[in-house]
Amino acid sequence: MKDPMKDRLRRKIASALIVAALTQTALLPAMGAEPAVSVDETMYVNLDYYGRQTAVNVVKGVTTNGVEAYTDHGDYTKVINMSNHVQPVQAEGSLEWDLSQMGNRFYYQGTLDPAHVEIPWTFDLTYKLNGKEVKAQELAGASGLVEIRVKAEPNEKAKQYYRDNMLLSVMIPVDMEKCYSVDAPGSQTQTMGETTGVVFTALPGEKGDFTARIGTESYESIGVVIMMIPGTTSSLEHVKDIKETKDTWRQAGSDLYDSMDAMMASVESMRDGIRTVQDSLSSLESARQVIGGSRTQIEGQNDISIQALADLSQQSAAMVPYLQTAKESAEDIHRDMDALMHTVSSLEVPLQEIDEHLDTIQNGMERTEDVIPALEESLIQVITLDTQLQAQQAAVLMTLIGLSETSMEGDIDEDAEYFADEEAYAAAEEKMEELVAAGAIDPPDALDPDDPAQAEMIKKYEKTKQEIYEKAYQQYYNGYKNQALGQLQTAVGGIESPRDDLLSKVDALETLATHSNAMSRSAQTMLNGMDKATDDIRDILVYSDDLLRETVDLHDTISLYYPVLQDGLTDSQELLNRTNNLLNQTVASMTIIQNTLKASSGALDKGAKDALEGSMELLDKGLDMLDSTGEIRKSSGVMKTTLDEQLDKFEDENRFLEMDPDAEMLSFTSSKNPEPHSLQIILRTDEISLDDDDDTIVDMETTAPPSDPFARMWRVLVNMWNAIVDVFKNR
Repeated sequence: MKDPMKDRLRRKIASALIVAALTQTALLPAMGAEPAVSVDETMYVNLDYYGRQTAVNVVKGVTTNGVEAYTDHGDYTKVINMSNHVQPVQAEGSLEWDLSQMGNRFYYQGTLDPAHVEIPWTFDLTYKLNGKEVKAQELAGASGLVEIRVKAEPNEKAKQYYRDNMLLSVMIPVDMEKCYSVDAPGSQTQTMGETTGVVFTALPGEKGDFTARIGTESYESIGVVIMMIPGTTSSLEHVKDIKETKDTWRQAGSDLYDSMDAMMASVESMRDGIRTVQDSLSSLESARQVIGGSRTQIEGQNDISIQALADLSQQSAAMVPYLQTAKESAEDIHRDMDALMHTVSSLEVPLQEIDEHLDTIQNGMERTEDVIPALEESLIQVITLDTQLQAQQAAVLMTLIGLSETSMEGDIDEDAEYFADEEAYAAAEEKMEELVAAGAIDPPDALDPDDPAQAEMIKKYEKTKQEIYEKAYQQYYNGYKNQALGQLQTAVGGIESPRDDLLSKVDALETLATHSNAMSRSAQTMLNGMDKATDDIRDILVYSDDLLRETVDLHDTISLYYPVLQDGLTDSQELLNRTNNLLNQTVASMTIIQNTLKASSGALDKGAKDALEGSMELLDKGLDMLDSTGEIRKSSGVMKTTLDEQLDKFEDENRFLEMDPDAEMLSFTSSKNPEPHSLQIILRTDEISLDDDDDTIVDMETTAPPSDPFARMWRVLVNMWNAIVDVFKNR
């Protein structure tokens, strides 16, 4: 299966090859330094039918720029001045040129030893006729299906600059007068009149395996033409940025993986703590059920106690008139005064105890009254946090769903490139249609490419379209990628909030439990005091019965003890008045407490029940989420491994990310030479022709008359560049 990103990259590189080739011979801008010669270097390599180097010549075009002497370093076996008859002074490993007679520009050719020349790729060509492998010479005039296979293998012996920066283009020309079909998978095919050019491309360091199948009636070929040029075009100026971004992204991905792995491990370590909280809440729920089951019995007993105190208060009030009568009849009870005093003295201890117990009841009521506001505040806080947690639970689920959908959307960069490429291409087409309709530019279909003026208009059309495409591509790419990353970052950002609120809720529940325990202790203290006070009141009633009997006995003896009895009755009347007042206040206080408990117990029980149930459910969900952290860690590991494998695979297949468009170009003949103005390598295999008795081509430029080497060289260059331009211009 083809890699879409790699295909798009190849299309861009193929489009850039011709731009680079056409700009190689342009003059450098003037700099603020002394004039120096400007040299354009082209290496011509002759290959035999099967890709072995047979001859290597380097043609150098020198712009003198007013300089009178020039030294060229290189081990040449032969040197030819292609512009005039001036000869250099040849020393070991160098040429000394006198430029005073050369004019502004001249050309010379230097022959190199093929055995010592290492180019960025080596080639292996094989040929088949009707599926059977044959020698190349046997294809001359052959009829049937001709198959040409070109294998390009990166040459590690070549200098690193060439291995990292040279782009490869392989062209197989086909004469359609003698051929009726062309099939070349993975190529760009362009028809040029009666000739069809099949072009393959490869990135720096990338292996190539190119096959063309040609149906023919009488096969002939000028040979396979191969070109290598450095990637110095503006379309490659961001390669270093891409490499730095790749390295940064790989490191950031590793850091993210390590951080997520540590975070998942920390989350998993919370499992025991959450289970402990879950068990504690279960115990609390059991206690709530016990208290709730006894609530009716407690309220019923409180009602009975309140009624008894009310009856006692009523009865005590009814006794006051009788005591007044007894006071007026004091003479009748004088004789029993001693017994009465003894009985009254017996009442002192129970009365002291009931006083202490009533103080205990009052203290318990005060503590209960102090606890109730804090208890209400804790309940409100628990209810508020529970509402927030329920809302955030839905947000967490939606976040997890969003993360799952985002992780299934594939590689964001690849999606962004694909989206931007489609949108930018459509935008460029629409804009060009508007320009054509407005008359601002002429459509290429209406122009003649053979007319130089109209050919320039075609180039202007293509250049304008490319500029619109590139601008739109960057806009769509950045916009789409930023939007996708923003959505992913927003989705991940809200995951930890429920945990913080859950911890807050646990704290609130602990506070609620503390206040509830305090209130329970206060209520227990108050009930104990009431129980003891009831026993003391019973004792008082017993002594009161004795007191009544002894009062009857006093009827006969009151006169004897009248003065003392008179004082005792007065004191007893005051005591009963105070007891009656105390009982009335106790009844009123207990009534308020009972009404308050009845009014709040239902809501308190329901709130505690709902809070406990919600907490238990939330903890269950939390445990379910913890169970999935292992799968999340496993999935993140798989994602990281897959990403690293894909990046390593791309780096292993080619050296595209090692390209440096700003790197100093290296002369073909010696590293001692200054940086050339331009570089290119052009190779061609031997011709396959019926008219040529000797198929071996010694020099790619030998067809020109030897008397005019400049014209001969120029004619070959023009013909070759025109052919390459025609092949690449519509890619």
